[in-house]
Amino acid sequence: MKKFISVLALTLIAALMFSACSAVSMTEDELKKIAAPLIEKSYEINEIYFGKGLPVDEDAAALSGSEEDGSESYDVKSVKYVPVRTDDYKNIEDLQNAAAQVYTDSFLEGLFPATFQGVRDEKGGIVSYAKYIENFGGSELQQRADLADDSILVGRVFDTDTIKIKNQVRGYVFFTVESYVDGKPDGTVELSIKDEGKGWRLDSPTY
Repeated sequence: MKKFISVLALTLIAALMFSACSAVSMTEDELKKIAAPLIEKSYEINEIYFGKGLPVDEDAAALSGSEEDGSESYDVKSVKYVPVRTDDYKNIEDLQNAAAQVYTDSFLEGLFPATFQGVRDEKGGIVSYAKYIENFGGSELQQRADLADDSILVGRVFDTDTIKIKNQVRGYVFFTVESYVDGKPDGTVELSIKDEGKGWRLDSPTY
């Protein structure tokens, strides 16, 4: 019986220690100082990953589907990629690093493969093509030319002065904030942030 009580006591202590480590206690002012810059940065990241993407050379035609050029090998030759034209992003690593400054690693786990490798079904059939590839042996960043078909409306903006904490649990801070689309109120949105060891990052999309 004493042994059982001792084990139970140790279990409770361990649980309390874990709870203390994962607990978050943040004031609303602290949250605003952390969340507001992340939300502001997320607008550009959303456009890159979910929207129409980066500036491109519309006149330059580049077909994907060549194993020689180092890009993903596709079975549909009509998928077209065009060179990206921006000094801010030279390769896929630049795009990943930019996103990692805004969103948590766990949020990006599914986003990166879909963006840079595409999505296939259980039988290996292509559901969607990669949005970005590195062509010519990785020397040129290219973007899919038909993004208008898949892009998401990413024009939502937020009034960060309206941020209000909803809950703080298991390392997350959940909060609400008023949003606008085309300058018109578009409802209250719930977002969350989490620190996975690299600083606070958004753990929910802001588009």
